[in-house]
Amino acid sequence: MRQIIFLFLVFTLSVFSQKTKSRYISIEWENIPEALEYLVQISDSVSFKKVIHQEKTVKSLVRLEPNPKYKFGRIAAFDKNNIRGEFSDVFEIEQRIVEPEIIKPIPENIVGRDHKIQLFANDSASGKEVSFYKINNGIWLTYHESIQLTKEGVNEVFYYSIDKLGNREYPQKKEFILDTEAPKIEIKFNNLISESSKSYLINSKVKLNIQAKDLYSGIDTLKIFLNTNEKSTELELDGDTIQIPDEFHGKTFELAVFAKDRLGNFTTQYSFLRYDNSLPTISLNPVSSFDKNGNYTIELEILAEDLLSGIESIYYSIDSKDFANYKEKIKFSTPGNYEVKAYSVDKAGNVSETVIDKISIPKMKLTKR
Repeated sequence: MRQIIFLFLVFTLSVFSQKTKSRYISIEWENIPEALEYLVQISDSVSFKKVIHQEKTVKSLVRLEPNPKYKFGRIAAFDKNNIRGEFSDVFEIEQRIVEPEIIKPIPENIVGRDHKIQLFANDSASGKEVSFYKINNGIWLTYHESIQLTKEGVNEVFYYSIDKLGNREYPQKKEFILDTEAPKIEIKFNNLISESSKSYLINSKVKLNIQAKDLYSGIDTLKIFLNTNEKSTELELDGDTIQIPDEFHGKTFELAVFAKDRLGNFTTQYSFLRYDNSLPTISLNPVSSFDKNGNYTIELEILAEDLLSGIESIYYSIDSKDFANYKEKIKFSTPGNYEVKAYSVDKAGNVSETVIDKISIPKMKLTKR
């Protein structure tokens, strides 16, 4: 199972109720599809000689009661066979108070996962206050200090107030958009020859077209990393494409594309690439012989080799005709002069140089000596 890669971890101590001041430590990490569940361990020292709290979870999120001894954490994943992978690097738990943001209604306002929406403040001068509300086609509820949305996308919030004399105003409506979904990432290859599942063979002419889209809040961050066992290299986008640096020739590496929208929803998409920017070799091997009738013949064998990615195809042309796919030896027995051209293509799409050879079959019958 793939090693857990942590990007943009969140460790906060948050206030989520103005009245009770209830607090919690929120630890979030990137979800791995192959992981069946996670083990979270907390310690008061970076050496983890003593684990003071641990728990298993199927989500990529845990919330803990505040504790001054909770200083360091680490996470491991279990695969479908219940085999535990290695622990992540130890991270420091930052405990700080984050006040929830009260958002006043704005047309087409976009809110995220932990939002709080306040309809409007009490108006003591007129004696009016917000009393009831409903969301979309739900039932009317008594309004208190704030509300939260649960339906992704567009939501309509209806509300009305009643004054001290029992006069009821007409219901008002505000529209909000709830966006809790991560952006969608799309990776395209402009000249892909070979692929197997999520592993791709590429050459120096391949350009990767990378786009990230978010339906509601838009893209805030898009980053591309090439990860090997030795290091992680961040690449810059040129328009919406990237090219692989020559230093990755002959290596198998992980392409990690990270996208985050303006509300903080994020996702990472992985592909494994093998980069081959060397040309295959090709050679022509003619072998002459006599048939049983004493006719002179030549059998032409075309040989190609590529040590890194292997040969995908060999093509040949006789006397400038269209190139054909080479499958077996070519036999020449009719008298005449022939020009043979040939080239090969490896599985990464690299094309060899074109080789040329002359083949001559004499008109007179030759005899063996």
